[in-house]
Amino acid sequence: MGNQEIEFTRLVDDAQSLALFRELNALFADAFEEQETYLGNPPTDGYLLSLLAKEHVLVCTAMSCGELAGGLVAYVLDKFEQQRKEV
Repeated sequence: MGNQEIEFTRLVDDAQSLALFRELNALFADAFEEQETYLGNPPTDGYLLSLLAKEHVLVCTAMSCGELAGGLVAYVLDKFEQQRKEV
């Protein structure tokens, strides 16, 4: 097996990232065997671009030889539990 370089990228709110986001969604559909969940009612371009513009939403891709090899979607939630004060 050769030494393949993997390029990790955080997607942004542009046309190239939008296309990769849709490709990543299709990859998730195949990987999780959930075609209807991931592809049955695709979100609009505007909605996906608005997600990509948010600082607390992270959509990352892993590319190998110019092909999508994997990815991750994560988001930061504000903690709602009250912090305990130390005495």
